[in-house]
Amino acid sequence: TEPNHFAQVMRAVAKRMRAEFEASEVIKHAGTKGSWREKTVRDFLRTYLPGHIRTAHGGEIVSASGKVSNECDILLFDRSTPPFLGSNDGAVVPNECVYGIVEVKTYLTKKQLIDGCEKLRRAKLMPKTAYRPYGRPRYEQNGKEYDYFPTVGMIFAFGGPNLQSTADNLHAWMADKPPEEWPDSIWVLGEGHITWWNPDLKLVDPVPSSGDKLMLVGAEPGLDILLPFAFNLNIVFGQAAMAPLLLTEYLRDTALGQNVQIWTD
Repeated sequence: TEPNHFAQVMRAVAKRMRAEFEASEVIKHAGTKGSWREKTVRDFLRTYLPGHIRTAHGGEIVSASGKVSNECDILLFDRSTPPFLGSNDGAVVPNECVYGIVEVKTYLTKKQLIDGCEKLRRAKLMPKTAYRPYGRPRYEQNGKEYDYFPTVGMIFAFGGPNLQSTADNLHAWMADKPPEEWPDSIWVLGEGHITWWNPDLKLVDPVPSSGDKLMLVGAEPGLDILLPFAFNLNIVFGQAAMAPLLLTEYLRDTALGQNVQIWTD
């Protein structure tokens, strides 16, 4: 059989990402090094995400109720998001427009894993309420039905300990939390990824549901995790859509002018 051309392309991408990671080793300042690696992942996402999704590095999420998220390493949001609320870096994005978050880690220790899981959990719990009443899509996730696309949370790491120990630490963290608060997947360059197995359907779940089991998938030598990561991004976010944003919900207590006058004939 002929070699898979797409797989060959992804092998080349994996080598380039690994080279960029190794190049960043010469950077001494941890903050600068981390920012460089986050932008490396963002550039990959921009290339392989569906076209209706934008990315921002170092953004934050706000809700109509006034809640504000932690700073997010990478935000994925709808291309229709008002431009004065979002940009390529340092975006402030209404939660209704957010499709996903990717937390980027240099080395996924237990402490870094829990930090990433908690940031994703808090963002997932933020309310999405400011939509116009028409044109709402329907989604089933985590055994529940939603009239909006629930925020997907992923962790991407450039390295880490044995993937089994990462899964054990994740299993302990998620023990007292419902599936909608769990990370949707974890990706470790050179190691593999953690996803979910539905034992009833005998299929991989791109997002976890009640009864799903943790599933480890080791990295394919020479291909790394980037091909399954690209597939996962398109499976999960290819269906993402949103009803029109009701931006006035964000301006309830904000004066937009003075001395209002109305002609009544």
